[in-house]
Amino acid sequence: FILFTDDGDEEGASRAITANVTDYLTKEQAAGAWDDVATVIAQAIEYHDRRRPIADPNLTVRAVLEATPDPTLIVQDGSFRYADEDALGLLAADRLRDIDDVEPADVLAPGSQSLSAEMLEEIQAGTRRVDRFEATVVSLDGESTPVELTGTSITWEDEPAVFLICRDISSRKERKAKLERFRRAAEASGHAIYITDADGTITYVNPAFEEITGY
Repeated sequence: FILFTDDGDEEGASRAITANVTDYLTKEQAAGAWDDVATVIAQAIEYHDRRRPIADPNLTVRAVLEATPDPTLIVQDGSFRYADEDALGLLAADRLRDIDDVEPADVLAPGSQSLSAEMLEEIQAGTRRVDRFEATVVSLDGESTPVELTGTSITWEDEPAVFLICRDISSRKERKAKLERFRRAAEASGHAIYITDADGTITYVNPAFEEITGY
């Protein structure tokens, strides 16, 4: 079947692979290309009517990988088997063979107990999965990037493998850090500071405001 989704996030991609979709499309991809969408649907119906075998069992997975907006990787038996362009950029690699000899656990959350080599083996076996846990990816040139990792078991070239999505959360981390710096500055200030929402309702006051106003 065809999965047509409004947002191609990692949860949708993971569920699509698990459900063995025929193809995977996002609203953004389909915008202005409805003839192509109709063609994809017609081809899927024809395929199921004729019950023809899929020539390449990885086509379904690749369709999902290409539609996922975040960096995606396939790890199998302790080695990288697939990396999209975003993932290669995240790892500072030009091509997949640049990371042929790299141990995945050494660059994906190195030192973390949440994604050790043993953990990847368990995910590949289908006995465990990781869902949006924060980690740090270290690229080949030593640059660290905070990410949110999601990992689940899939079939790749007729064998079990690990499907990983690495969402870059650098911007989120920076916004959080800025808010924390503002909170510390506001609470240390001797001036009354308050914040309201769009309706004018006060949502935050600092200690000086409470002391000055008595509220």
